Amino acid sequence: MKKINRLTMALAVIYLVLLVWIIVMKLSTFSDLYEIAHIRSVNFIPFFYNCENDVHLLEVIINIVVFIPIGIYLRILGLNSKRIIIYGSLLSLTFEAVQFVFGIGSADITDLITNTAGTAVGTLVYSMLATIFKNKDRLNKVLSYTALACTTVLIITCLMYAMPSKADPIVIPNDEDIASIEVIYGDAKGKIAEQEQISVISGMLKEGQSTRIQSVNDTPPSEYNYFTVRLFDKNGDCDDVFVYSDGNSIYIEQPYQGVYKSDKELIEVLNSITVKEN
Repeated sequence: MKKINRLTMALAVIYLVLLVWIIVMKLSTFSDLYEIAHIRSVNFIPFFYNCENDVHLLEVIINIVVFIPIGIYLRILGLNSKRIIIYGSLLSLTFEAVQFVFGIGSADITDLITNTAGTAVGTLVYSMLATIFKNKDRLNKVLSYTALACTTVLIITCLMYAMPSKADPIVIPNDEDIASIEVIYGDAKGKIAEQEQISVISGMLKEGQSTRIQSVNDTPPSEYNYFTVRLFDKNGDCDDVFVYSDGNSIYIEQPYQGVYKSDKELIEVLNSITVKEN
């Protein structure tokens, strides 16, 4: 039993390190953190998003799933469910605070809720398995060796994902599927619905060149004065793309997809829309 506890403790520490790397450091190295170390925002409204899309549902699911092992590990180590859920909540709160303090992500109440829920699910899974196995020592042994295999696979997967590569191509709907485009810049707004104008903006967005800069939040850093380009389909659903300048460079950012390099002509076109409507 002591051997299993030592293995579980080691796996729990390794998994905690992986969580820090995945959640806090965004699978980046310390030398790459300068590319994301400029994001500082807080959201206290649960499950609030500027524009609803499937990415947010996936994010909620992932936030729950990644904390399930925390609940299982701590149950193997003999902690009770109530204490484990508190620890899971404090761990998530620490992650959110670190992201805010160091400017490497958004502190979001939704993440805290879903991470805590994941920890609770982990304790529930352990309890359910305990009723099936009857023998707790045998259950702990099976879970520990299963976790060893899964952790090995997870490390390999994370390392492969973190290898330097350019972002996937930007994903913009086909012109005929876009009903209208709204452009927002500060207090100024503009909206177009003519197919010819839609094609011009859509084409310029699609021409964005992939970079190695990651997009890790719903919006760009607040220090940038960015354009929100909101693409509406015929059902009224929308996808947001952001355009901003950083020095002499113009970037297009698609949340969680990537950051792409563009040119000043795109800024000029977006400016003309907002000026025209105001």
